[in-house]
Amino acid sequence: MTREQAELIIKEEKLIDTDWYPSYKHSGEYHLTMWFDSDNNKYEAVYIGERGSVELEYSFDSEKEAIDKMLQMNYEQKKYNGKDIKEYL
Repeated sequence: MTREQAELIIKEEKLIDTDWYPSYKHSGEYHLTMWFDSDNNKYEAVYIGERGSVELEYSFDSEKEAIDKMLQMNYEQKKYNGKDIKEYL
């Protein structure tokens, strides 16, 4: 799956946003933010909880792994409708 396909799925399914900024302004929103860390050649991701704090951190060797985790987190958040997602991961 390409990044474009993953973004399209997220948009069409109205899943959680991957942008940091709205998260800390609105309680009850969950976000997973990803970036490539060139210092260690890994894809890093942080899961932002409902209070705008980092709740989980991930590190991946490939973009595919990072996108798969992003889609899983999006699905879990949508499926459990805002319950504490950490209980289900």
